[in-house]
Amino acid sequence: MQDITPEYTEQYKKNAQQKFDNELNPFLTKLFSLGTTNLKARLTQKGLEKVLAMDKKREVSQRFDQEMSDKTWELLEEVCNATVNLLLIKLSNSYGLKVGHDWEIPNIASPENSKKDPQKS
Repeated sequence: MQDITPEYTEQYKKNAQQKFDNELNPFLTKLFSLGTTNLKARLTQKGLEKVLAMDKKREVSQRFDQEMSDKTWELLEEVCNATVNLLLIKLSNSYGLKVGHDWEIPNIASPENSKKDPQKS
């Protein structure tokens, strides 16, 4: 078994964070796709009219499209943070870990690490 030194611990955490960061953007993009597809599968005729009007507005206005994209990333990060934090708590409980003692509260998603335009809905 590897000696668990402070240096080993820091490198282990760094490697795990890098893997998380690399997987975050594809996850958020997939989450966006799942959410919009699921929503569109439940639209009423009136709802479809609203979505198509919004999509048309995004096509003709780059500024509006960017605003929508920014709002979308904000809500995706909010949902992701809440989901991952809940998962961390559940996983840590299954390992018998105590927050603040055995593991640190994370900074899950940062716009600098994950901001790319999600595909238009």
